[in-house]
Amino acid sequence: MDQEIAALLEKLESFVDTDDLEYEMDGIIAQIEALGGGPELTPDLLAVMERHPLSDFGCPGAMVHFMERAYGMGEEAKESHDRLVAESVRRRPACHTLWMLNRIVNISQGEKLEKLLALLREVAESEQWEQPVRDTARDFLEYQDKK
Repeated sequence: MDQEIAALLEKLESFVDTDDLEYEMDGIIAQIEALGGGPELTPDLLAVMERHPLSDFGCPGAMVHFMERAYGMGEEAKESHDRLVAESVRRRPACHTLWMLNRIVNISQGEKLEKLLALLREVAESEQWEQPVRDTARDFLEYQDKK
């Protein structure tokens, strides 16, 4: 990874849980883009969310918009994005990655949909995660049941 981009990712993480996160995040993500960063940084951004599972990264926030640009880059990039988000949730669910997963659930069908819903149920039922994380998964399951 480019040193400048790595430094920007560290800077971004330093603002997590501060009042300045959303403002700083917009500028940092713009700088990363100007340096040529793209979907290959999705694992790094998801790792930031995993390290801060209860943090608010926006609605959805510049990080999510940046990662979801993969949807405009063809089916392979879209599938890679979806897989990376699901893997992140399996590793260490965070409220924000669950929200991202739910966005994927909203546009999924068939076997993929069933696997993603099973993942949400697994998180909701696991005692190893914080209550807010489990509650977030439950809320998304309830939302999906009402659809």
